Amino acid sequence: MREVKNFLYLINNSNFYSKSKFLEAISNTNYDLIFIDLYHNGVLFKKEEIDKLKQKKNGAKRLVVCYMNIGAAEKYRNYWKRDWTLGNPSWLKKKYDGYENEFWVEYWNKDWQKIIYGNDDSYAKKIIVAGFDGVYLDNIEAYYFLYND
Repeated sequence: MREVKNFLYLINNSNFYSKSKFLEAISNTNYDLIFIDLYHNGVLFKKEEIDKLKQKKNGAKRLVVCYMNIGAAEKYRNYWKRDWTLGNPSWLKKKYDGYENEFWVEYWNKDWQKIIYGNDDSYAKKIIVAGFDGVYLDNIEAYYFLYND
């Protein structure tokens, strides 16, 4: 990390219709560090794809870090169940202002944690299998937004 001089934070890849165009666009950069989502339009990135992103256009190595929202649940994620609503499950606590498809969660709840880590179907395991160099944890301040008005 000490050698990182620049980075690209591109967690919304909706402007790229195809995964291959997204990967090509990033591959043609020389950023030292990139932050991307685990999915492109609902399709998981494969280890081979992430491995290719670890090389900059100039041939040097770069870090590839995955975005993971641990403080809010997002309706468009693969873990979302159709029957979930505010308060059901109990850890879906509050609408996330400004983001219509997100809800603040009690990230310390064991059921939410099972979705995020600790088993072969968890979000964290998928990140590991995809070969990312690390994880950026978003919304770790959820407690503040849930319990401070």
